[in-house]
Formats: sequence, structure tokens, C-alpha cells
Amino acid sequence: MLKKTLGTLFLILLFLLSFAQDKDVLFSPLNYNFKGISIDSALNLIEKDIEFYFIYDADLVTNKPTIKANFTNCPLTIILDSLFKNPVLNYSVIQKQIVIFKEKTSKNIIKDAISLKHKTVTGCIMDSLSKEPLPYSSISILNKGTGTISNLEGKFSFIISEIYFSDTLVISHLGFKPILVKISELDENITFKLQEKTISLQEILIRWTDPRELLKRALKAVKENYPDNPQQLRAFYRESLQRNDKYMLYLEGLLDVYKGAYRPTLYQDQAKLLQLRKFTNIQTSDTILIKLQGGIDASLTLDLLRNPLNFIRLSTLENYDYLYSGIESIGDINAHTIKFKPNSNNEDNLYEGTIHIDPASLAIIRIRFKLITQNGRKLAKDFVTNSSPGIKVIPKNIEYAISYKKINNKYTISHITGELVLKVKRKNKLLSSNYNMRFEMITTDAKTTDIQRFTSNEKVKSHQILTDIDVSYIENINQYWGINNFILPESDLIKALNKFKIEELTYCPNKENSEVIPQ
Repeated sequence: MLKKTLGTLFLILLFLLSFAQDKDVLFSPLNYNFKGISIDSALNLIEKDIEFYFIYDADLVTNKPTIKANFTNCPLTIILDSLFKNPVLNYSVIQKQIVIFKEKTSKNIIKDAISLKHKTVTGCIMDSLSKEPLPYSSISILNKGTGTISNLEGKFSFIISEIYFSDTLVISHLGFKPILVKISELDENITFKLQEKTISLQEILIRWTDPRELLKRALKAVKENYPDNPQQLRAFYRESLQRNDKYMLYLEGLLDVYKGAYRPTLYQDQAKLLQLRKFTNIQTSDTILIKLQGGIDASLTLDLLRNPLNFIRLSTLENYDYLYSGIESIGDINAHTIKFKPNSNNEDNLYEGTIHIDPASLAIIRIRFKLITQNGRKLAKDFVTNSSPGIKVIPKNIEYAISYKKINNKYTISHITGELVLKVKRKNKLLSSNYNMRFEMITTDAKTTDIQRFTSNEKVKSHQILTDIDVSYIENINQYWGINNFILPESDLIKALNKFKIEELTYCPNKENSEVIPQ
């Protein structure tokens, strides 16, 4: 009986190992020089080398131009992207076959918001003992892509579509026990009091002697834990600029984001601006100010599992020291915590911070880091796109945080924040000023079908700063977020905004009432 059990376990292990190796074929580096051959001929050559067979719809290669391309140490997924030039194709390995396909579409993925009922829940999230607000708490539908966060005062407003009325609402915050409530039983205004989560002694005793090895395993597991197909995200974005304690600018916008697959791919993330409103309180004396780099483009590139910096890239981990610092509660996960800092000063820009890893899946679920440098002037050039003559800019603090959440058994980007604090001194002036720019983007909905990339006219350009958008071709709108979720402004900000000049803008005036329904 024991031999039979061991034999069965061995076969299961052998199958799993074989499956993992088969899937690795998509990421294996290959070399090819195609000189004017058809796509199917190129695929035939690849098949002979990798000993896998491609399965695909003939329409994908019919009447396509011949291929002239040279690939050196390129992952197979990059080569396939180049051959088909189709950003919404998926590649799946089944035994010794590689299936190339488009995700099946659903006619009801995007529904007219007017035809759906909605329930708005507002309230506050606080520590049950101290009664202090819990900023950046997560409010979401259990196992769905729909959600929002609380503001710095713990306040939130969450709009729930009728398709979720029978589901469960989850309230969570770092280091606290999550609260689960049936949506059908929710009041429209409610205060959630979270209890601090204690971790058992057994969990505390778990130790990794080599945190760098733990991080390596997590990075190698990215292809298993994150979507290998593109997605479309609905996101809320906001940005503020203060000089000392005075708000100068605040803007908030609604975005659609093309989120590329978490695998080697030619296709970068894109954002399309649906709505925007901007509040300004800039006096004549402020016109010589700086323009700060950041914003939407920074939010897209800060998905570090698609665009890794050197502290989270396998080839450069040796440049950093990693310290395992125990278990920390993040929602319902007791996550491994790794702190890191540079072990050399050979680079201009270095980083230090914290990485959280799910012990069960080895998914990286949270990253916080700050930029440290020995060359402040060079760093200032990286973050200041323009400044008036006689202005000296010195970076004081640059920090970012990235969180991922689980949707349909895969993790995707959830919340991104950035804060840039700069010291600005004018020539022949004794006193200097501190400028504080904050931005954040929160994913409020997600879908995996009917995905399309945006045209060059639709997408926000990589060099574009929202405060520079030309309003001449943007129409005014009379109503705002509608059924789309957003982050409530803080009380002091609301007071400041009452004195501001406001502009309400939109790129797509006919789409402000559309709703993204996740799969």
C-alpha cells in the first residue's frame, strides 16, 4: 500500500514538473534570422527547434506580409508578438502544444450604467482601540476586481452595482483583521472598526535564512502568479501639489488602462483619459515654478513586476542587502517581510525599502521603496521637466508604494502612490520653499475580454503632464463620476478647493456612463 502511494505521489510530482518545464518554453531565449518568409513558415522552423506544435486559427496568418526580422536571445513570447503583431493574443501551453488564441468575448462585458441599479455605501474605517482613522484601507468585493480605498482620514464612498448585491464586501488594512459583510445587509452609512491582527507563535517562528533566495523564488514565480494575458482596468487617479502648507493644484481623473501581460511582451501599458477636473490656486508669484515629472506615466511604469528596478531584478539582486524581518499581516495574508538596502554606491540612483511576499503562492503583494542618491542635482533633472532661471531644486524625499490584489486566482496591480518632496530656492532669496507632489492611482474595476489597445490620439502620451493638457479640444461636462468609484478628498483639501478655480474636462464625453464589469 505504501509503495502504491509513493508511486502515485511520484507520478503526480513528475507530471507537475513536466508541466512547469513545458510552460517554461514560452520564456526560453531563442535565436532566429527570418529573411522574407511567411508567418506559418517561421512557426514551422520554431516547432522543429523547440519540439512543440503551434495551434492557431488560419485567419491569423492569411494575407499577412512576409517576415524580415532578427532575434537574439529573445523569449518565445516576444518572437510571437513580433510575428503576429496582435496585442490581444494569448499563448497557452497544453502538453506539447502551444495554443495561440484570442479570449472569447462576452456581449455583456460592458453594460449601460443607466440600466443597472446601484447602491452607494459611505463611511469611515478606524482602529477599534485607538479610534484613529486607517488611511488607505481597502474596500472591495470579495474575489472580484471592483473596489476602492479610504482617504487619509479613513473616509470612503463606494458605489456597488446590482450584479454584486448578493456578494460580500471586504474591508481590510495592513496589520488588521479584515471584516466581511454581506452587501445585502449593509447600511448606506457605516463606520467599520478593525481589530489589530496578532500572529501566532508558530507563524512567527517561520524564518528564511536567505531572504535573497526567497525573493529569487518569488520573482521566478511571477509567470504563475500574475496574468499572462492583457487586461483592461478602470482606474481613478488624483494628484496634488503644495508649496509649504498651501495647496496650489489638485486634479483627479478617470482612466481606462491597457495592462499588458506579466510575461515578456512588446506591448507596454497605456492609459486613456476619460474624465478630468482640475482645481488651481496659483498666484502670479507662483508662475516661475517648476513642472514636476510624474503622474499617470509614472503610475504605469511603477508596476515593478512588469518594469523591474534593480532591487527586484534577478540579474542585479547581488547589489543589495536583504534582511528577513518576520511576518506582517496584509489583509487576510500573513506575509513574509523583506527589507533591502544597497550594498554599494556604484550607481547614481539607489533604493531602499520593504517587499512583502505571500508564503503560500510566493506572490509579491506589496512593495514600498524610497530613492537615495549621492547626486542631488542629477536626480532633480530626472524629476523636474522645467524650471525658471535662478531656481535651484534639491530633492529631499522621493517615496513610492505599490500593492497587488488577487482577482480570479491571479494578482494584478491595485494601488500605486508616490510622494516627491523638493526644496526650491530662488536666486538672491534668503528663504527656500518646500514643494510636495503626491499622486496615486487605484484600480476600481477590471476585465479580461474584449481588450483593445488605444490609438495614438486616445492615449495619454508618456511625456504628457496632466496640468499641461490643452483644454481647447476638450469639452466641458455637467455631471461627474456617475457610477464610477473614486477616492474622497480630505477635509483640509475640500476647504482649499472651495477657493480654487475649477476646470471640468473630458476626452470621451459619450463614455462617462459606461461601466466595466469584471470577469
